[in-house]
Amino acid sequence: MNTKFEAGINIAIKIPKNKYEKTVAFYRDILKLKVEEMPIKNPTVSRTHEVKFGNNIIWLDCVDNYTHSETWL
Repeated sequence: MNTKFEAGINIAIKIPKNKYEKTVAFYRDILKLKVEEMPIKNPTVSRTHEVKFGNNIIWLDCVDNYTHSETWL
């Protein structure tokens, strides 16, 4: 069996609510990347921002019940 793993274009960073604004500001103000808030209807994510990163999209997801950040590939 030949299995081939390929990456998708989306990377999600789950960020605790108390660190969310500073994280968004870092990507927008320090890294100077295009950051845009997007509408979301998800029971576990209260806000999300899309960050264009080359051919990839980083999703900055605000999660109210997390104590630390996680990166989902």
